[in-house]
Amino acid sequence: MICEKTREGGYCINCGSDDRDGLLILECIEKLSKLAKSREWISVKDDLPDEKDWVIIYARGYVEVGSFGYVNRIWTNIDVEEVDDVTHWQPLPDPPEEPK
Repeated sequence: MICEKTREGGYCINCGSDDRDGLLILECIEKLSKLAKSREWISVKDDLPDEKDWVIIYARGYVEVGSFGYVNRIWTNIDVEEVDDVTHWQPLPDPPEEPK
């Protein structure tokens, strides 16, 4: 699953939503999917992200946040679970600017 509320206060580290906002997990998935559609995918055959950089990954029809480990050559998701069959990735967007 792309977006799981953490047990510490319900804050999602993927999308930034908070249970108090009333956002559902499906809305978080939808947001990440829309972002992924608006950007270019990079094939893992063409390039890989820098080690341990969090990126958006595509595997087996799912979009989620993950990273690639060069030493063990394994993709992991935000829950540090191994993800097989990653075919494409793209960088995460820049964070929003802080108010001045």
